[in-house]
Amino acid sequence: MFRTPLNLFVLCAVILASAPSIATDMFADHPGFSDASSTLNKAEKQLEFGIEGAVSHGSEINLAGAALIRWGIGKSLEARLELPALVFADGSPLVDTLELGVKKKVHAGKKLSLAVLPAFVAPAGGDRSSVGLGVSVGLIADYVLSDALALTVSAVPRGVRSQGNIGQTESSLTFDVAVAVGLGYAVSKKLGVYVEGWSVLAEHGSVYAGDLVLTLLVDKNTLLDAYVGVQNSGSATAPYFGVGYCVRL
Repeated sequence: MFRTPLNLFVLCAVILASAPSIATDMFADHPGFSDASSTLNKAEKQLEFGIEGAVSHGSEINLAGAALIRWGIGKSLEARLELPALVFADGSPLVDTLELGVKKKVHAGKKLSLAVLPAFVAPAGGDRSSVGLGVSVGLIADYVLSDALALTVSAVPRGVRSQGNIGQTESSLTFDVAVAVGLGYAVSKKLGVYVEGWSVLAEHGSVYAGDLVLTLLVDKNTLLDAYVGVQNSGSATAPYFGVGYCVRL
């Protein structure tokens, strides 16, 4: 699922290896703009974390964190609690967005897999100047091109009604859509490469970006990744980078 673009330089969106890893059954949906169609088996749990940095205002580097908790609750069905925008401002963490949803795989063919990911979204301004509540619906498709190559496409429309500080009566309704296309390649049974382009189309300005991700399967229950990318918000272009850690319990 995707983040509220409250500060596009700090909350730079990244995939962090969300495409299917062809060489292994270990999948990661680190908070970002893309998710794979894969789901956990019933009773399985998976914890995913990431730290990312973005360069802004010349050489200033802003840091943000992300966390995702996933657990299998049925056949091809998992529940998810996501904190995709944990921003570190002046040494204090601020949770800008909370997402709670489920992912259901609706088709699992030999080459094509499809999933839907409905979620409740609760964004809040990093300075607590606004609060909101909304709904998003992720549509995900994975297509296996060969034994080592796979394509992932996703679209996530979202509507959020927000207002100023709690107690105020004025509110506004915003709508945006995140789209992403990525190509994953299994270099070996442990090493993977993923290239992605993504965009957030919003009424108050759109964002366009691309990133390159390297994934390393440490063991059957542990996955590491690192990435670099660049994004453009219309008025400025900024590079971003980060690392991720995923463990299955």
